[in-house]
Amino acid sequence: GEGSDAEDAIRNILKNHWDGELVELYAVIKGADVGSQVLFLEQQLKARPNDAGVQLALGRLSLQAENWDKAEQYLLAAIGLEKNTQAYAELCRFYQAKGAMHKAIEYFQQGAQAVLPELPMPA
Repeated sequence: GEGSDAEDAIRNILKNHWDGELVELYAVIKGADVGSQVLFLEQQLKARPNDAGVQLALGRLSLQAENWDKAEQYLLAAIGLEKNTQAYAELCRFYQAKGAMHKAIEYFQQGAQAVLPELPMPA
C-alpha cells in the first residue's frame, strides 16, 4: 500500500541521512508492520539516546502498536530530554484516555508553559 511504500522510502532515506522531520513523519505513517518500524527506531535510538524526536516517534509508534507501557515510557523520556509540546500533548491524550485526568491536566499545563512566555499572573 501507499503507507508501506512511504514507510520504506523514509526508512531508506533515514539510513543514509538523518532528518528529524522525517522521523516525525515516519512515526505517523501507517506502514505494513508497526513492529518493524519500532524495531528500526529502537536501533537508531542506540546511536542517538538523547534524541527527543526519536523518543516521541517511538512513543507514537508504540501507541499504534497498542503497547501502552512502552508508549508512556518513550513519551516521558521525550519530555525529559526536551520540552516538546507534541510529547506533552500525546501524554495528555494518553492519560485522558486512561481516565487519569489529574495527570492529563498536569501534562496539558506543562505543555502550555513550555510554549508560553513568562508573564505575571494574578495570585
